[in-house]
Amino acid sequence: MAATQRVFRKGRTTSCIVVYVLWLTVLVHHVRAQSSSTDSTNNPTSAAATVTPTPAPSTAATTQAQTTPAPTSSPQTSFPQNADLGPCPCDLTSNGCDVNCCCDTDCSDSDRLAFSYCLPNSYLSKTDDKVCFQRDVIIIHNTPFEKNTTLEGLFCVYYDNYAKRNYYNIPDVITADDTDRLDMYINRYAGPSFQTGSRMDPRQFPQLYQSGAPIYTVFKNNALGVLGLPTGIHSSVCDDNNPAAYLYGQTSTCSRDLVDLGATCETSLAIRASTYYAGFKVVMNPFLLSTYFINDTSSISNGNRSYSDTTDPSEMITVTVTIITPTLPMSMTPPPPITPPADALFNFLPLLLSSPQPGFCDLVSIDDLYNNSCVLNVIPQLTHTCVSSPGGIPQLCNFTVLPEPRYNNTTGECSDAVTQVEYTITTNGSNGISKVDVAFVFSTLQQSDLPISQTFITQFKGVNETEPVEWSGNPGYVVGQPVRAGQLVRQLDPVDAVVLLAVQQNGTKPEDNSLTILKPSVSGDCSTGTGGRTNVLFGEEMRSGCFISFNMSDMADGCQLMQEIALLSLWPYGPNPPTNWSVATFGNSDPLVVGDWVSILVQNTPRTPVAGNGAECIDMVLGMHIQILYANVGSLANPQAKIVGVSFIYENPQTIAFQCVGAYCLPGTESAQQRFEVVQSVSFVDVSQPAAEVYAEAPLFLAKVPYDFFYPFSLGSGTLIQPQTLLILSALLSILVSTKFTYL
Repeated sequence: MAATQRVFRKGRTTSCIVVYVLWLTVLVHHVRAQSSSTDSTNNPTSAAATVTPTPAPSTAATTQAQTTPAPTSSPQTSFPQNADLGPCPCDLTSNGCDVNCCCDTDCSDSDRLAFSYCLPNSYLSKTDDKVCFQRDVIIIHNTPFEKNTTLEGLFCVYYDNYAKRNYYNIPDVITADDTDRLDMYINRYAGPSFQTGSRMDPRQFPQLYQSGAPIYTVFKNNALGVLGLPTGIHSSVCDDNNPAAYLYGQTSTCSRDLVDLGATCETSLAIRASTYYAGFKVVMNPFLLSTYFINDTSSISNGNRSYSDTTDPSEMITVTVTIITPTLPMSMTPPPPITPPADALFNFLPLLLSSPQPGFCDLVSIDDLYNNSCVLNVIPQLTHTCVSSPGGIPQLCNFTVLPEPRYNNTTGECSDAVTQVEYTITTNGSNGISKVDVAFVFSTLQQSDLPISQTFITQFKGVNETEPVEWSGNPGYVVGQPVRAGQLVRQLDPVDAVVLLAVQQNGTKPEDNSLTILKPSVSGDCSTGTGGRTNVLFGEEMRSGCFISFNMSDMADGCQLMQEIALLSLWPYGPNPPTNWSVATFGNSDPLVVGDWVSILVQNTPRTPVAGNGAECIDMVLGMHIQILYANVGSLANPQAKIVGVSFIYENPQTIAFQCVGAYCLPGTESAQQRFEVVQSVSFVDVSQPAAEVYAEAPLFLAKVPYDFFYPFSLGSGTLIQPQTLLILSALLSILVSTKFTYL
């Protein structure tokens, strides 16, 4: 062993000597090269020997002016690589002090004393990342400097000197003739944008309606359009160019600014019922359009028609239509009625050209795009809803013929103005649309109601569906669906003739039986009616507010009236606070199974307000917060949301007073009103319990060996081990132990 170590040490010494000699050789060669270079530079004789003298220019030669070409690009500001380029990013004013920018050199010490805080990354002395310490060393941190927390552990990085990991690369600026690099950057790093893509030819139509597709319409002059669903896109004002989507039930609310009610009541198309069902027909199946060739002079209109007050349906562009009459082969016979597969696009021509069948139309006898069996009239329903004012109590209308808006010069009211349009479209699978119904809500408007709010609804149902009931989940709630709610009532069971508890439901859609929060009018005022409120959608937290207006005298004498209006804005469905109201624990809870509904808890019940000194009200409650607790149940891979608790928390009472600001409280301004905000909000709290780890008991292992496994040490189950056997075992054990320690 010693000899081996000596040989190793000798070899290592020889290697070190060889390396040392090589290092000395390289060093001497480098010194000589440096000396030679220095001599050639400092020796003027040597330098002059290598310079060729330039002859002096001739005086007789003609001097010509030379023009230096202008640079094609101006030089750029150079920045050092791997350096902090923004030591004071909040210094945005040259020769001026930026407020709260503590690193601005134009700010004096006196200026910094007037700052309320320092903007991020604006400290004069930067933090030193090379100083690291344990978290437990500092108990209280109240300095203006930032503190970074690294991962837990015994060590921390003292200094990271890898520049590429700490600094960005500075790319070159793309010049005007370097479009290849621009395209390379866009293709590699660009994402979705608002750039207008290639537009589809409006004369190309699909063979059948698919979900999300527009619903085509035809006007009397053969102009093509789509069924519109006006909505507020860029603002709250209705945009009539938004099309309705096939098979997607939608609801939108937007505003109409009529300005002068007397001038626009009877002329505005937006509030006229006939605008939404007369003068156009709905295309049953777009295959009708795909069999026609439309000339280049055609146009496709978005929406039922233009809703501007100056547009007339007769002014729409006339479309020249050339009808292509398809013919059937002589050997083709009408096929039997079949249901086309919903997951495939295939040619419906043999079906459409055969004898008319339910859900199909006959293309053979078509000679007019507007008058044929492949387009449907929009049929007004028999019953409609009327309200005395926007947001008022709804009731059934008592007319049989749909009226047009009329203006009463005496009362200044516009009656029979449309404030809600609801299309019910019956579909027959891939065969298209079989029926279109429309229902209206008529209101009586006054000049103070302007601008008005309109609601547009589209809903779809199958041809074989009688009264479909929509759920908010199956069984767990789906995010974005209404939170179902209802009032607990007693009703008589018609079969057993007993009184049962049930949750009252007012419709077949979740939004008809859901929790709601207040929604301001177009002018921002509160409404005390049950209509026009915002549905509470599961998983979506929201806040809404509106204003109640009162003058100084109202504040002095009508505090209780103010409180009543505020509470009705928060909860207009009955007594305040609400009683006997419940919320469905699941999205498909049965109203007859009361155990699947959780009662609403009420906290901070409002007290009766009293008038204070002057124009003030004490103990006013102007807000409510709805807190919904839910938990995920079932499989971890497919969790189902279940509501376990709902609480209505009224805000703490406060004292409000009429503020004497500006012209308020001056003589002659007693009727001037001030606005007070009423607020309602919703939040969701996930109280899901973590999955418990449960392990099964370890199985009992029964080891079985042959009866002669220990032979010859045992002669049988009833025979004792002999003394000589023990001696042999002891000897073997001693040999094994001694051998082990010898190798160690």
